[in-house]
Amino acid sequence: MSTKGCLVRVVNLGEPIPEEDRAIIWERYQRSQHQAGRRQGTGIGLSIVKTILDAHGMTCSVDCRDGLTCFWFRYPANPA
Repeated sequence: MSTKGCLVRVVNLGEPIPEEDRAIIWERYQRSQHQAGRRQGTGIGLSIVKTILDAHGMTCSVDCRDGLTCFWFRYPANPA
């Protein structure tokens, strides 16, 4: 059994991402609609992150709790 690995969390202090948008934010040209009508960005950034992480055998996800959005990235994808 290996105990080596890494988990990185990045906290965004902005508005939490609605649960229904959390799956699509990793897709190219998709953005969460929670920004109260503001249309910033192209929706490509997180898809690039996911492509790079997938290429390196990492997983990623997003959790929203207590008004905070936390993106996390783990290597290896399935720690033993």
